[in-house]
Parts: sequence; C-alpha cells; structure tokens
Amino acid sequence: MCCARVITDYQRPSSALEEGIRSRGGQRKRYKDTLKANLKRCDIAPTELEELVLDRSDWQSHCKTSVQQFEAGRVRTLQTKREQGRQGHT
Repeated sequence: MCCARVITDYQRPSSALEEGIRSRGGQRKRYKDTLKANLKRCDIAPTELEELVLDRSDWQSHCKTSVQQFEAGRVRTLQTKREQGRQGHT
C-alpha cells in the first residue's frame, strides 16, 4: 500500500484569489513596459533610444517636439470626442 497522502478538494487551502488578496484585471506593468509605451506614443522608437541619448541637446529637442506633438494630438482627440458628445445630446 502506498503512503502518499491524497488531498481532496475540501482539504486544499484556498487560493489568494478566493480570499480577495490578488488584484483584478491582469498583471502590473513594469517601469520598462510603461516607458516603452510612452516612447511609442510620442513617436520615439525604443530601438533608436541609445543613439538619440548620445547627443544630449539633440535628445532634449527631440523629446520636447515629440511630447508637444503627442499633447496636441491628445487635445485634438478630446475636442472631437466632446463635439461628438454634444452632437449626440442635441
């Protein structure tokens, strides 16, 4: 006869999800993932990042223009959404 203990379903410890400890919705983003997504939104290729950083003044001007373009696009999108919302309510 085997000495291994068989654990039935009612003897198993409850998981962290059943206890409500784990957060819902998926994995937490790492700093690296967030940085990569933000660079992508500003049209800065993460693969060319090392080359751009070598020249500090070029890097600063490139970042500044990219962020300004991103911000202008974000504001435009919000304005069009507001206009569509206003048209839908009239």
